[in-house]
Amino acid sequence: MKRGFFALAAFTLLGTLMADIRSSTGQANEPKPSSADNLSPESYADPEAYEVYGAVLPMIWKSEHEPKSLIFQEETEFSPTESTDNLCIKGDKKFYSTWGSTLENYASVNRVPRRLLRMFPVDKAYILVPKRELDELVLKSHWEDFYTRYPEAEGYVSVSSVGFNAQKTKALLTMTYTCGILCMHGTYYFMEKQNGRWVGASVSNATSCVWAS
Repeated sequence: MKRGFFALAAFTLLGTLMADIRSSTGQANEPKPSSADNLSPESYADPEAYEVYGAVLPMIWKSEHEPKSLIFQEETEFSPTESTDNLCIKGDKKFYSTWGSTLENYASVNRVPRRLLRMFPVDKAYILVPKRELDELVLKSHWEDFYTRYPEAEGYVSVSSVGFNAQKTKALLTMTYTCGILCMHGTYYFMEKQNGRWVGASVSNATSCVWAS
């Protein structure tokens, strides 16, 4: 039953996620300029957030070939109207008692974009590319210019800011991998800190959306 709800939520709410919640380049065939283009995002310098990103990255390669180098969209994904009410996450009372403060922080920190820094704990080459530049490379040539400029990247990763609980033992974020026309997947990631390391949390009493093409 939960799997059925998950699939239904994923497909029925995909359009809303693309247009509002995750207004990301590559999540539609013809990306449109985001309101982030008119903002000057502040630097995102939380070391713990980058530890979380580093822990999630291997998870996105489970169904994709891992590229030789990584491209990150420099600005985090955001929505000015982000709130716990419009997150595509549904759970029971136990879930909200455990994860409620993390969801609230996630919604709060993702109302504005932030500028990522070179703080990712990864062991391969990576660069940060502004969203405006990615839009131009993808839109003008339908990815041909992107692949020409970044032949070893195959695609790029965009992330949200990370929501934490007060103790910074739980975290919530989105990460999306965009790899061409009709090649994109992303979802919410629930993470927990165990023995000093961030790992995927087991959340059986909640469902959340995925977006893919």
